[in-house]
Amino acid sequence: MKRVFRRLLTKKVKKITRAAIRRPAFTFKISIIFFGAALIFVALAANNTTEAETSNSSKIFGISTTDSFSEFKELNAPTFTTQSIAIAEQRKQAEIARVAAIKKAQEEKMKHVNKINSFLTKKRSPVANTKIADMLYDNYKSTGTDYRILLAIMGVESGFCNASFSYNCFGYLNGARYPNYEAAFKDLIPKISNQYVKPYGTDFEALAKAYGMVNWQAGAANMRGYYDSI
Repeated sequence: MKRVFRRLLTKKVKKITRAAIRRPAFTFKISIIFFGAALIFVALAANNTTEAETSNSSKIFGISTTDSFSEFKELNAPTFTTQSIAIAEQRKQAEIARVAAIKKAQEEKMKHVNKINSFLTKKRSPVANTKIADMLYDNYKSTGTDYRILLAIMGVESGFCNASFSYNCFGYLNGARYPNYEAAFKDLIPKISNQYVKPYGTDFEALAKAYGMVNWQAGAANMRGYYDSI
């Protein structure tokens, strides 16, 4: 329809132009007609542009705004229910309890480690303030073996490592030569705990006899004294 209108308009313009050439008096009228035609042409072009923009108005950068809106709705924050909030609170409380338990265990360990190191420092032991205290405490926690009994045996047999043979502070007769205190304690603590500490406990007379102390009476008395002072 628009193309037909344009062809008719073009023919009309040509006819008027030829008449104007033959009759210059109509120049003013021709100018008015051309101006009107120009306005009509501009109006038609604007109408086409508006339709094109309308057809594309639902797209931004080639993406349908309708689709984008649907995707946006899918990205909305999840809805929290009373149950989900309760579960989250339970997890929070469980984590708080876990962290508190770890802190309590660390504080308990440091209390015992400091006690061991303080005692060994008073005895001028070469293993004071070393990893030995940690090893004694860890053995106590894993096996229930009283580390004070192990320290008492150390006191009788080596003066708390001041007179040890090949870093063997317990006088344990196994013929082994250790490169350092840590290697010796790592090997001897479980053996002495299982063979002597667990079976005899604080029965120091029986422990002294089983351990093979030459003067078991004096050895038992000294072990008891060390045990009570820790």
